[in-house]
Amino acid sequence: MDLAWKLFSKTALFVLLTVYCEVGGQRKGGPNFGTQIGTFRSYARGVAGDVFAVDDDTLFIKGFRFDGEVPDTFFWAGSGPQPSAQGFVVPNEFGREEPLKRYDGKDIAITLPPNKKIHDIMWLSVWSRQQSSSFGDVTIPPGFSAPKPRTLTRLGSGSGRGNVRSGDVVILDSKTILIPQFNYDGSLQETYFLVGTGNPSSQGTKIPDERGSIQNLRAYNNQDVRLVLPDTMTDRKSVV
Repeated sequence: MDLAWKLFSKTALFVLLTVYCEVGGQRKGGPNFGTQIGTFRSYARGVAGDVFAVDDDTLFIKGFRFDGEVPDTFFWAGSGPQPSAQGFVVPNEFGREEPLKRYDGKDIAITLPPNKKIHDIMWLSVWSRQQSSSFGDVTIPPGFSAPKPRTLTRLGSGSGRGNVRSGDVVILDSKTILIPQFNYDGSLQETYFLVGTGNPSSQGTKIPDERGSIQNLRAYNNQDVRLVLPDTMTDRKSVV
């Protein structure tokens, strides 16, 4: 999916950069969820969904389904040849290690626990600890390689307004974007970081700055700026 970066001023549309990203296996201009791992094999409880690797510790599940009727059921991963009790809980999309509720075709992103990477696991399961069984699972293919941080283009303002410039923008993971050596003179009113899909416009979504503020942007002088997308967004889905 296209990722459009810009700053927006109510006095003028202040376009800094538009970046068109393409990740292996996805059609240019179409949805981009990362590199596909596979589709859940369903054994019970209506488990379904397509599983993608967003980066080396984040999984995106497109159209996840589970009836939620069995308590003590979790996302579960492990390194054995097949799903078993010898695994570990993968937190849900809110980062919580709690039993799964009902899902009716929801798109979600889940992150492996600290110090766990996709290359450390062989499968992801919807696992019932109560019944010690898998309701559905997907196998990580041998030699699978998750997407790496992506280096994009530098920010710059064609009009020269605001004296905007930076080093190459880097997508660190599904929710984190680094703008190195960012410069902006702070001269424009009501100017923010926005992201969106397609061509830059005022229809983008405002995101917090590196301090978590959504107020008018201050001046920056050759500063490395690390932006974290809100919980309802990932850069791979470009605004949910």
